[in-house]
Amino acid sequence: MWLIPLHFVFACSRICRLRSVTRLLTPSLRLFLLLAEMNMNATERTDAYCHLEQEAPAIIPSSRPPSPSWPSRGEISLQNLTLAYPSARASPVLHSVTFYIPPGTRVGVVGRTGAGKSSLLSALYRLVEAEEGSKVVIDGVDTRTLGLKDLRGRLAIVPQEVRLEEKKSEGGREEV
Repeated sequence: MWLIPLHFVFACSRICRLRSVTRLLTPSLRLFLLLAEMNMNATERTDAYCHLEQEAPAIIPSSRPPSPSWPSRGEISLQNLTLAYPSARASPVLHSVTFYIPPGTRVGVVGRTGAGKSSLLSALYRLVEAEEGSKVVIDGVDTRTLGLKDLRGRLAIVPQEVRLEEKKSEGGREEV
């Protein structure tokens, strides 16, 4: 028969208890660390927002649209449009783009990935300001002279992905 010293038995017993306590505390510790990391991400994001460039004014009282129905004709002229995102000012995504869209013309902007479709619309809406020397004119008004609310509130686009949702009518048929 083997005789095991009593203090060794107590030590093994304590180690087993510690293992079970560790198993119980590990999920709580992981949750605590996850929450701490999320709070740090929120802090970093808030700091980044505090250092963003200020957008142009929403309304410029001295330069309002010429009429309540502006733009009514739909004439668009881009002259020497060069656009670079703030994170990469050294490498513009649009280089000296110039084109004219006559009034009443329907236009679809198509192209492969990375061709500049979204950048072109960002320039029209002034989500990103074009470089000096670029000009976007809609119905005879240079868009740089307008406040952002006046400009963005009067333009509309159809999104790339059209979504149709089904709904049941009272007769039980599906309508699209």
